[in-house]
Amino acid sequence: MNWIQRLLAATADLITRTKGLDDIHDDLATADAAVTYTEDSASGNSGGDGAWHDALDVDTRGMKSMSAVLENTDGANSLNWRIRARPSDYTAGADEEIPELPGEETLAPAEIGLLELVKAYSRVKIQVQDTVPASAATYTLNYLINR
Repeated sequence: MNWIQRLLAATADLITRTKGLDDIHDDLATADAAVTYTEDSASGNSGGDGAWHDALDVDTRGMKSMSAVLENTDGANSLNWRIRARPSDYTAGADEEIPELPGEETLAPAEIGLLELVKAYSRVKIQVQDTVPASAATYTLNYLINR
């Protein structure tokens, strides 16, 4: 091996060790231990009282992105849903409508609503409400938060 090849091999080995990789498994995904996520689901109903109820209230500090699928699992009743967030101050901030997802949406039985956020917030809430007061609708919510 000539000196150029030895220098290139030594440089490649140094880069590999700096990244925490070995020569056999030169895979960045296994080396990036800082990439974490939260993936979970929740289910419930809209309460049957016409008020907004939190289907999800989650700490999103350090969030890179968030996605969620809310499905109206009720066989007969529709369901309203909306997103509220706190741009800062997790404990004392105010829940606000956010520019990416303003207003609310009504989901018919078996219909789904999608949420995608790429802007960080302190706290995110997904809220549900009866479309017709005193007619609670059931839902299932699946979500993923990349940190």
